[in-house]
Amino acid sequence: MKVSLAVSTYNSDSTIVSCVESLIATDYTDKEIIIIDDGSTDKTLEILKGYPVKVIPQNHQGVSAGRDLALRNASGEYILYTDSDCEVDRHWVREMLKPFENNDIGAVTGRTIFRTDSRCTSWIRSLDIEDRYSRRKTYTELANGTNCAFPRRLLLETGGFDPNWFHAEDTEVSYRILQKNYRIYYQPSAIVRHVPEGNWRSYLRKRYRGTRAHLRMMPKYAKDVVSDDFVSRKMLFQPVAYTLAVGFGFLAVLGGILGRLGWNLAFTLEAWALGVGVACYLSGLVAEIPLVLKVMEKSHRWDYLWKSLMLLSAKGLMIGLGVFTGIWQNRGSFIKRVLGIIGIMK
Repeated sequence: MKVSLAVSTYNSDSTIVSCVESLIATDYTDKEIIIIDDGSTDKTLEILKGYPVKVIPQNHQGVSAGRDLALRNASGEYILYTDSDCEVDRHWVREMLKPFENNDIGAVTGRTIFRTDSRCTSWIRSLDIEDRYSRRKTYTELANGTNCAFPRRLLLETGGFDPNWFHAEDTEVSYRILQKNYRIYYQPSAIVRHVPEGNWRSYLRKRYRGTRAHLRMMPKYAKDVVSDDFVSRKMLFQPVAYTLAVGFGFLAVLGGILGRLGWNLAFTLEAWALGVGVACYLSGLVAEIPLVLKVMEKSHRWDYLWKSLMLLSAKGLMIGLGVFTGIWQNRGSFIKRVLGIIGIMK
């Protein structure tokens, strides 16, 4: 049975070698390797010329468009995805295919391990992901994009990956598969190793983009998001706390401006909004204390106490801003959803 191993890459000359070589080294022989180059401007394409892989170029459109293009050009019965900054284990393909012996399995997802380095960000990301995987059920709600497999026929039937999604495209595809009454199987023995996520700017940018993307999904997939076992209780609580904090922060700023323009009562508004905003923000940050302590314990770095708190505080701001941006960008869908709930529109 032939399988297709697919990667979408963009400017990955520092990681693509280890990724491709790990795919070639898997102990499954009947395979093709498809690399979608998403308009790279570095040496990625030049490096790929030295490997027995099918390279398909596209204009820079994002990973979702790349994954969908790989799907349309694949010839395997199953298609397996990973990312260009990952390495797969030797037995990865075989482990991913085992659960498909059950006909009701629409997707399989494995375990992704984030490596660490000397940067605090890498420890936060690695241990947070480790904790989320530790609570996964056998039948899960998300086929993670770094480590997932689908029957090619089924993925085509459900519409494939939407090129309009630039983040959380794996979540959106997973929810569509679940709505077709298929199940997603978690296979912890299928392991992929991710490079350390040590760049704090990239880390914060991804949290902002991820929040916006999940807000885009909420009108249609709210129940799936809430029941998703890869979404922790902390992840459900914090967006609310941080959004309130950002909202009351704006209200405090407004109160201060109005007070200085002569409206004395506005100073009371400023003080009240600031107090509530700070309380909401601290409640979200308190939920991170177990992670901060674990980072210190595992890394043996006491200076990571304040570094973790600073980074996670900034993450809270990004989440709050992401919620506001996501609601505004998808306001039409939210309005239709609310009107549908109260019976005005179906």
